[in-house]
Amino acid sequence: MNILGVNFGHDGTAALLSGGRIVAAVAEERLSRQKFHTGFPSRAILECLRIGGVSPDEVSVIALAGKFLPFEGREYLVDMLLDGNGGEDVFSFIPLRQLPSELVRVCLDPFVRRSKTLGPAARERVVAKFRALGFERASVEWFDHHLCHAASAYYTSGVDPALVITADQGGDWLSASVNVGRGGILRRLAGTSEVSLGALYSAVTEFLGFTPNRHEGKVTGLAAFGDPERCAAPLRACIGVSDDGRRFEGRLNLTALYGNGFLSKIRRRLSILRQALDRHWPSSAFAMRDQLHRLEGEGREDVAAAVQRVLEDVIAEHVDAMVRESGLRDIVLAGGVFSNVKVNQRVFERPGIRSIFIHPNMGDGGNALGAALLKWAEVCRGRGDTFMPFRLADVYFGREYSDDEIHRVLDRFSLKPEPCPDLEAAVARHVAEGRIVGLFQGRMEYGPRALGNRSILADPRDRCINDVLNRRLRRTEFMPFAPSTLEERAGRAYVGYGPGSQYAAQFMTITFPVSNSFAKEAPGVVHVDGTARPQVVSQEANPRFYRIIAEFEKFTGVPSVVNTSFNMHEEPIVCTPEDAVRAFLAGAVDLLAIGPWMVTR
Repeated sequence: MNILGVNFGHDGTAALLSGGRIVAAVAEERLSRQKFHTGFPSRAILECLRIGGVSPDEVSVIALAGKFLPFEGREYLVDMLLDGNGGEDVFSFIPLRQLPSELVRVCLDPFVRRSKTLGPAARERVVAKFRALGFERASVEWFDHHLCHAASAYYTSGVDPALVITADQGGDWLSASVNVGRGGILRRLAGTSEVSLGALYSAVTEFLGFTPNRHEGKVTGLAAFGDPERCAAPLRACIGVSDDGRRFEGRLNLTALYGNGFLSKIRRRLSILRQALDRHWPSSAFAMRDQLHRLEGEGREDVAAAVQRVLEDVIAEHVDAMVRESGLRDIVLAGGVFSNVKVNQRVFERPGIRSIFIHPNMGDGGNALGAALLKWAEVCRGRGDTFMPFRLADVYFGREYSDDEIHRVLDRFSLKPEPCPDLEAAVARHVAEGRIVGLFQGRMEYGPRALGNRSILADPRDRCINDVLNRRLRRTEFMPFAPSTLEERAGRAYVGYGPGSQYAAQFMTITFPVSNSFAKEAPGVVHVDGTARPQVVSQEANPRFYRIIAEFEKFTGVPSVVNTSFNMHEEPIVCTPEDAVRAFLAGAVDLLAIGPWMVTR
C-alpha cells in the first residue's frame, strides 16, 4: 500500500510510504530553490513518486498535515497556498480592494478562533489540486498538525513507551502538545493554545534585526556571547508554565492589558489581526511584542541570551512536570522549537531523563512524513496489526544522480572532471591541507541538516574557519559550524554522549559540552560556551563519508571534519548536480567532489 504524506503551507514537503517503509521524502524548497517554500509542494510530490517508481494511480491515500486553513472561504488565500510562488506572508496576497473587509472580518468574526477544520469548499479545492496531478483513485485525508509532529517523532524514535512533546509557533490552533506513545498509539495529554514559545523566539529574532521563521539559529548562536539575566525579566513576564506543568501560559495576558467587557473583545480581535499581519501566531504573542519595547537600547547579545535562557527554563520546567506525571523517562521531541539544539541539550540534562530523540526534520516539513505514518498506523490497526516505533538507519530520502547524469552536467558547464580512484582519501588530503571541499554524493538528505551527501567540508583545527566559511558563503552565523565525527571516537569528544543520546547525535539535533582534548584538537567547531553540535557518523549509515573522516584522521590525528550545508547564503541545500556546480562556480568551495570525480577551476 502506497501512502503519500503532504505538508503544504510553510516548508511544503512530500513523503512516500510503501508498505510502511519510507521510500522518499523531499522538501519543495530543494526543487523550487525558495527557502522554506510556502505553498503546495507539486514538485516534491512528483519527485517522491519518481524516486519510488510509483504512479499517481498506485497511491491509495494522500495524508495531509493540518486540518485547518485560516481564512477558509477566502478563495484567493486558498489559491495562494495551492499555487503559491514560495512566499511566506499570506496577507501580502490579499488584494488591496479586499483588505478593508478582511480587517473587519478577522477582527469581528466570532468564529475565527472556533473553526477547527477546512470547510467543504476549501477541501474540494485541495482535492481538485491532487486530481489535476493525476491522483484519481487516492482518498484524501486530513490529520491534526501537532499530532503529525508527534507521529513523526514517536514512530521514528525506536522507543516505546515514550513521552512525546511538540512545540512550535502554532498549527491547528495549538502551539504545543504533550502525548504518550504506547503500544503504537499516541494519546494526547495536554495542548497549549493562546501563547507560543515559538512566537516569542521569532518575535525576538525580528526585534534583533534578523528574519523571523528563518534566522532563529543565529539568535541561538548569538546568545552565548551575552548575559542571560540582564534582559530576562520582560521576557519572563510574557510566558511561563501552568501550575500543573501541562501547558505554557501567558503571565502578561490580554485581559490584564485590556480589561473586561465588549471593548476588550474587540481589542482581542484586533490583536489577532495584528499577529496575523506580523506573521506571529497565536494572539497572545501580541503582548510579548509589546514587552520587547522595554528592551530597546540593550545589547543584542544580552537580548539573545535572555530569550534563550527563558526558552530553556520554561521548557525544562514543563518537561520536569510531565516526566513526574507520566513516569516516562524516554523523551521524544518535534516541532520548530526543537530545532534549537541548546534547548535539546537542556532537556536531555534534566534529572531522570534516560534518552532523547528529536525527529531529524523537526519543523513543519516533517509533518508530511508524520501524516503518512499516522495513516499507516491506522491501516495496521484496521488489519489487527500494530505499527510500532522503529529507528531510522539514515535520512537519505531524496534523489540520487547517476554518473552519466552528473557528467552531462559537468560537460554543459565546460568543466573537466578528474577521475579519482581513491576519492575519499583525496578529499581528506585536500581538507587537511586547508582547502574547502564541496561533497555531492548519493541520495539527498531529508530535513534541515546536511549529513555528508550535500555538505561542505573544512578543517576543524583552524580556529578561524568559522570566519573563513562565513565570508565564502556570505553568511552571518554566530554558532560554529558543526563537526562530523567518527562514531568510535565520539565518546571521548563529547561529554554526555552515550546510549541515551547516540541516536539523536546521528542527525545533528543536539549539542554537547566538548572534552578538553577535543577543544584543543578541533577548536574551529567549538562554540564560545564550550559546546558543539555534532553529527556522529557510522560506517553503516554513510560508508563514503565515514571513510573520508577516517582518512582525515590518518592525515591529522583528528577524527572529525567541519560539515556545513552545501549552499550559498539564503539558499536551500543543493539538490541537483546543476545546483552544486553553480555554488562551486560562485566560489562557495575550492574543490568539488561530485560522483567519482574531483573538479577544480
